[in-house]
Amino acid sequence: MNDKLAQLIMRHIDLIDGANRLTNSILNAAKKGDVDTLVNDSDNRDRLISVLDRFQKFVEEEIGNIKSNEVSKELVDILKTWSYEVSAWASKTDEIDQQTLQLLEAQKEETTKEIATIFKSRQQFSGYNLNNLKK
Repeated sequence: MNDKLAQLIMRHIDLIDGANRLTNSILNAAKKGDVDTLVNDSDNRDRLISVLDRFQKFVEEEIGNIKSNEVSKELVDILKTWSYEVSAWASKTDEIDQQTLQLLEAQKEETTKEIATIFKSRQQFSGYNLNNLKK
């Protein structure tokens, strides 16, 4: 098997593992309401996904350079496994992202209600503000 292709695939899978860790960290931050960690990890994951995209293009380019006499059953199995891993990662990431979005939407609604309550309380209190009495 092409050593360069094997190295690219292994590195790509390592990066996918890193993206999985960041995705789970984002979900945990959303559960805790830790916005700073969520934003930081989201930015890092976006950068990592860009790197993953470049690696995937390199892998696909190497696959395109394989000559028909170099194709073995082992290579086909490795490429199938890699393809499955990429698809499974994309599906799992989408699923976790949907959970994260639901949590963030719930937090948004809660924050909106809190702001409305505070605003309403201040409006009601302003009627009792003795500093605004006209003399």
